[in-house]
Amino acid sequence: DAPSFTLKILSRRGALASFGPSASSAAASAYVTTETRGRRAGLARPPPAGTRGPRRAPARDPLASPTRRPNDPARAVDELAAWHATFWRKADAPVDRGDVVCLSDPVYPAVLPMVFAEGWEKVNNAMDVDPVIASVGPGWVDWMPSALERLSGAPNTITHGDYRADNILFDDEGNVVLLDFQLTGRGSASYDLAYFVTQSLAPDLAATHETALFNRWLDGLIAAGVPEADTTNLWDRYRDAALFCLVYPIVASRGMDFSDERQYALVDNMNTRFVRAVDQLHLADLL
Repeated sequence: DAPSFTLKILSRRGALASFGPSASSAAASAYVTTETRGRRAGLARPPPAGTRGPRRAPARDPLASPTRRPNDPARAVDELAAWHATFWRKADAPVDRGDVVCLSDPVYPAVLPMVFAEGWEKVNNAMDVDPVIASVGPGWVDWMPSALERLSGAPNTITHGDYRADNILFDDEGNVVLLDFQLTGRGSASYDLAYFVTQSLAPDLAATHETALFNRWLDGLIAAGVPEADTTNLWDRYRDAALFCLVYPIVASRGMDFSDERQYALVDNMNTRFVRAVDQLHLADLL
C-alpha cells in the first residue's frame, strides 16, 4: 500500500530528495549547497520584460551581522536552490500521476476569485488598507489567471509551495530541515523564492537584501546544473509571484478574528510586507 509518491528530505550531509519509489544517485548528488560566485550589481528597477534579472552578487555575505544566526535567510535560499535544481524539468511525472498539483490547475482560477472577494471585503471593512494595496487589489482577480499560466510554464520544477520562515528549521551546523509539504506542486521556481523573501523577511531586510538573495539563489541553480538559458525569465516570474502573494493576507483574513490582537497583527504584517514589494518591485506595472 505504499504510495507511488514519496518525498525524502534528509540532512544536508548526504542529502537525498526523490520522487517516486526509487531515487537516482544523480538526484542525490544534485541536492547540495553551492557557494556564490563573483560579484553582482544591485538592481534599482526591474529590467524590461523578457530580460534577465540581477546577475552579480556581493563577494561578502550581505546578511552578515553581529546578531545570532545572521545567515539564516541565505541558508534558506541555498536550500531552495538545491531543491529546485534537483527537480528542474523533472516535475511532469508527479503531476501526471496526480501526486501534486500544477499552478495552472483549473481549481485555482475557479476558486480564488470567490475567496479573494470575500477576504477583500472583510479586510476593507475591518482594517485601514494601505493605498498601495487599495490600488492593486481591484485588478488582482482579472490579472491572476494569466499570472498562474506564466508561473506554471516551462522551465519549471517541483515547488515547495509554502516556503516561509516557520516551515524552515536550522541547526547549529548550518543544516536546513523543511516542513509542510501539503502544497507541493509544479511551477516556476521563482514562486517559492518570492514568497519567502516578500512574506518571511521584515520589510527593511527584504528591501536591502532582495537583489542579493535573488542573485545567490540564481548562482545556486546554475552551479547545481540548471542551464543558464533556463534562468532568463526568472526575474519576471519573481515579480509575478510577488504580486500573486497578495492572495495570502487577503484569503487568510477570511478565517481570522480581527478582534484578536495577534490575528489582526498577522494580517497587518503580511500587508505591510506586500506594500514594500509593490513599491520596490514596481508591481503595479504588471496590472
